[in-house]
Amino acid sequence: MEDNSSQKPSLRRKRGRPVASVGADTDRILDVALQHFARHGYVRVSLQKISDEIGIATSLLNYHYGSKEGLWRKAVKKAYDQLTLHADQSNVLFKDLDPVAYGKAMTRWFIHYSANHPALYQIMLYEMATRTDRGKWLLENVSIPLSKRLEFSLDQQVKKGASKPIPHANWISIILGACTNFFMMKDQMRIEYDIDVFDKQQIDQHADLVIDILYSGIIAKSEE
Repeated sequence: MEDNSSQKPSLRRKRGRPVASVGADTDRILDVALQHFARHGYVRVSLQKISDEIGIATSLLNYHYGSKEGLWRKAVKKAYDQLTLHADQSNVLFKDLDPVAYGKAMTRWFIHYSANHPALYQIMLYEMATRTDRGKWLLENVSIPLSKRLEFSLDQQVKKGASKPIPHANWISIILGACTNFFMMKDQMRIEYDIDVFDKQQIDQHADLVIDILYSGIIAKSEE
């Protein structure tokens, strides 16, 4: 008789506590969950839909993440952590540039990153418009920390005399809107202007325009 003792236990158990391992890559679980929440909104997403796509038991998601909201928080936090990791890596690559060139390079990077990873901003747009605990959590754990990073970048440019002093509240609204709204409005852009905002040529063009318009307005006179 064949010895099956070395085989992993089935993921779909009928009784007892779920197995300790979800039996699937954690990154994939969080990535799939993030895409579902971004596409459909929190309310219309079920753990069943996510588990069906991944191919694991729904009970395992409940066991490891506690609830749908627990999974939502882990997925959003992972997306934000990836953003900050890539931002820090880009910061190292661009740190030897002069202040204006550095600001332009980071803005271009942020636009391309937003185009390739739109889910986080889609969720932010959806949740920040609601007065829920999720919106409050998102504000404290993603939106404000991101704003602080952007404020610091501006302050460094102002300190070096490269940029005009701009109130933080206005700067955050301007830079985030300029970099991400083009991609958030993808359906309108397709219907009204017959363009795919995620086409590389469109991304490059948008980055060129944002940098040209934005930095024409904020560069200090001595840097012009």
